[in-house]
Order: sequence, then C-alpha cells, then structure tokens
Amino acid sequence: MSFISQRGKEYLETAQTLLRAAQTMTDPRVSGQLKALADDYERRAEKASHADAAKASARSAARVDRDGQAYEPEVPIKVREWIGPALASKVR
Repeated sequence: MSFISQRGKEYLETAQTLLRAAQTMTDPRVSGQLKALADDYERRAEKASHADAAKASARSAARVDRDGQAYEPEVPIKVREWIGPALASKVR
C-alpha cells in the first residue's frame, strides 16, 4: 500500500496495540481473538486508505483551473432541433 491515510494510520496503530496485547496474554484463546481483531483492523486500514485516496482523487478532478473556472469535462450531448408541445390531457 503506497498511500496510507490518517484514518488508515490510526487503524494500523490500533492493530499494533492489539498485537502487543496478544503477545502478553497467557490464555491462547484470548491471544488468538486479539490477533484476529488486529488482522481485521489491518484490513480496515487498507480499505480506509483506498477509500480516502479515491475521495482525494475525485476532489482533485473537480479542481478549479487557473482562470478560476471550474473544470468540467466536455461531454457530447444530443440536442433536438425542435421540441413539440406536450399533448393536452382530456378533462372530463
């Protein structure tokens, strides 16, 4: 993982704390549960970092250019030459 967001770092710190606690446990079942929880926090760190990178990328795509105009990608649209009047509904 090349980019680690602040939220991802916090998840990793929690995972490291859980692993340190697991090493001091004498009960293997509690130690195993703490290790599993640490693995979950490592996955959360990776997922959060990917999500935060995607959000940062989206924000940079919506940036403002040098002239102060918002960047809007050109999208071809089909324009109808003439739009007829809507059909009137019959009133009873």
